[in-house]
Amino acid sequence: MSDQYITNGETVYFHVGVNDTSGSGNDGASALVDVRECGATGAAPPIASGTSAMLLSHANYPAGAYEVAVDTTTGYSADKTYAVFFSITADSQNPTGFVGRFHTTPVKSNPQTGSIVTVTGNVGGTVASVSGSVASVTGNIGGNVAGTVSAVSGSVASVTGNIGGNIAGTVSAVSGSVASVVGNVGGNIAGSVASVSGSVASVVGAVTLANSAHGGAAASITLADYTDFQGAGAGGVALTDTVEGAITLQELLRFLLARACGPASGGGSDRIVFEAPTGGTARITMRVDRNGNRSNITLNGS
Repeated sequence: MSDQYITNGETVYFHVGVNDTSGSGNDGASALVDVRECGATGAAPPIASGTSAMLLSHANYPAGAYEVAVDTTTGYSADKTYAVFFSITADSQNPTGFVGRFHTTPVKSNPQTGSIVTVTGNVGGTVASVSGSVASVTGNIGGNVAGTVSAVSGSVASVTGNIGGNIAGTVSAVSGSVASVVGNVGGNIAGSVASVSGSVASVVGAVTLANSAHGGAAASITLADYTDFQGAGAGGVALTDTVEGAITLQELLRFLLARACGPASGGGSDRIVFEAPTGGTARITMRVDRNGNRSNITLNGS
């Protein structure tokens, strides 16, 4: 009879045949099972005692066939050896027999490598690592996934918490809100982004606004620093680019605004001044003779 090796918390099974005094099978009565920790003192009580023996009553089994089940969930320790004794009343006798021995090992916490064909039920506790692929996960992963997930095929209903590393490849869709992204989004974002709260450090490539080339009436962009903004509507020209000599596009707009809408002074004299619409800043100062010829022009676009 060989010993059995189990993980602590499992149920271990033994089988017993009962005979009467003439040697014939006998179901007997009052079957009892006692489990002893090997190496304990002779006066130590059994780890478990009771009627955990089941008579196999199907017609195909002979009389006196029993199955003994020992549940090691409670009261047993890892790295121990236990002996199982069986007693029963048969033919007015009360024989006792040794039916087997088993060894308990700790609950496995080592990484599972290779292929797990099927897991039915829940995985409780911590999975240190998974090597290879997981075909599908139905339900929720309630804790954290630390490390790198090389690829996810299919849809992830929701992620609560943070993804601490990088997402490589393509994310087909994101429903709901993403609190923050640290690092770079290396590919393209296809579809619509309802809103972005906070700052985006940089965008490489084109941003196409909804409704029209410039966003239309229902879309807008608020720029905190528009110095380096380049848009399709500007033909790729930045506001700080020069358009004539050292005059920038931004300065040109200020000059045109002053000439068309700003306060003017010096009318009827040979010195005309055009100010910014807000007043106080002379944008264009010039000399004009009686024929309308202009000279000594001073520009201030700051």
